[in-house]
Amino acid sequence: MRLKKHQTKLLTVLVFLLGFLLTAFTAGQWKGKIEKEDGMTVIRNPKEPLYGELVLDLEQDLNIGREDDENYAFYKSATCALDSQENIYVLDFDQCRIQQYDREGKFVKAIGRKGQGPGEIESPFQIFIDHQDNIYIFQERQFKVFRTDGGFVKSIALRNFLSDFFITRQGTFFALFLQVDEKTRANAVAEFDAEGNLINTLASYPNEAFVTSPRKAGEGMVIASFFFSHEYNNEICFCPVGPVSFCYGHSSEYKIFVVDAEGKVKFIIKKDDEPQPISGKEKRAIIDRHAKSRRAIIGKISRGEIERGLFFPKNKPFFNQLLADDKERIYVKRLTSSALDKEPPKEYTFDIFSREGRCLHRAKMPFIPLLIRNGHLYQIKMDEEAGLTKILRYKIRNWAELKEE
Repeated sequence: MRLKKHQTKLLTVLVFLLGFLLTAFTAGQWKGKIEKEDGMTVIRNPKEPLYGELVLDLEQDLNIGREDDENYAFYKSATCALDSQENIYVLDFDQCRIQQYDREGKFVKAIGRKGQGPGEIESPFQIFIDHQDNIYIFQERQFKVFRTDGGFVKSIALRNFLSDFFITRQGTFFALFLQVDEKTRANAVAEFDAEGNLINTLASYPNEAFVTSPRKAGEGMVIASFFFSHEYNNEICFCPVGPVSFCYGHSSEYKIFVVDAEGKVKFIIKKDDEPQPISGKEKRAIIDRHAKSRRAIIGKISRGEIERGLFFPKNKPFFNQLLADDKERIYVKRLTSSALDKEPPKEYTFDIFSREGRCLHRAKMPFIPLLIRNGHLYQIKMDEEAGLTKILRYKIRNWAELKEE
């Protein structure tokens, strides 16, 4: 039976309305899956984030760093951390001290000084403030612990070279560390007791930048070790997530482990992204760059030896940094640049996940923040002309647009 003209029009309108209502109903609904793999909860996210792309609208509201006042000067390299009141603690690598500022950037006091004794700092590498506002300064194979009032608490001797930390309320901690033996190097995530003793290794991955190569030495051959690192080497990324958990992931796959303070995996975040192969042109550019720089460092070395020493994974890393904000959202910095780029990227791409592991946004930022706290981004920036480092803070004017779930 043939439909009359007006019936056809009515049917078309009904189909259109049904499609519109279906789209409206499903908009904003997460299209991922929650699964079980080997007894662990896996949050599997689709390729596209739940709420699409978001460009952060930034306004600088704090600038600490000038050369006319010693209390505000940081030479060469520095990093910083925040306490529970958002006071700012700047670790100056060159002056081996901590400079404390209030939330408005006013100098409060200096903590520590250069030296090898109790309460003194030498060759600092990293600063971390726990949830009891204790300041941990990491230097070579040692923690120096201070209170925020400046008092020295203790030193903790370490048997391993560590980087990136999560300190529990009990004083134990999780960290990345370098496993070393005669032939191999591996990057690992491990748990340590309050005295710095290794308790348990959670995960371990080969260090792709480490190679051994036979070299002539006098009349014989020796095995020489080199670190040939490049932007496509995979690595473990790690960051604290709130007061009772942290996360880590190996960049060879889009897989982030969220772990509690007892070292148990709470859940695993996965995202359906396609791997990006490394092109032959990109490999040649990296080999050429290493051939030029390595000869200047270690003398005569053939291009072939460098090519054999460089390890190239099949695909580019999915990410190369993890961050978290005070709402326990996880920011995964995507690798979007290429070895062929002549200039640094003008913006950086982050996938933002909720505290439950759902991908909420793809965000664009003009720089890589050191910290994200209470609607602000913190940046360490080197002023090359003045030879000074500056601590910059930016207000995220569209902070309210970042969804929590």
